[in-house]
Amino acid sequence: MKVLLIIVAILLQQSELKAENMEASITDFVKINIIIDTPPYPIGHLQMLNLTQYVGQPIDSLLTHLNIPYSATRVGSCRLQYACYLPVFFPNTLPFMQIWVGDVIHQPHFSQNGIWDISLFKKEIITKIKLFDENSEEVPLLY
Repeated sequence: MKVLLIIVAILLQQSELKAENMEASITDFVKINIIIDTPPYPIGHLQMLNLTQYVGQPIDSLLTHLNIPYSATRVGSCRLQYACYLPVFFPNTLPFMQIWVGDVIHQPHFSQNGIWDISLFKKEIITKIKLFDENSEEVPLLY
């Protein structure tokens, strides 16, 4: 995928050179390379965030200050039909996070169908945050 993006960038650069009579700006080429060569949200970036400061706060507070696009579409259960954590996925990356809660107070902890209101669950208090790498192995938080 990275090679394909580099080839596309080179072809675009060449077509711009021809169109501008060989007067392309070197900064445009550098900007393209930086965007292509920088992974969007590597595991190291997530590890460096002080995620433990959000323990004892609502899930929403972490997600609001995360400042990284994420996807959290369902509530996870630790025991059959008991709400326990929110899985958080990041676009274009394999690392993911689990935000765990203790007592669920904004809606019933138990759900017969295993479905909870995610907006209410985001109001629950964080008790633990787990970060996983591309192999789904838990990695330590550095803070």
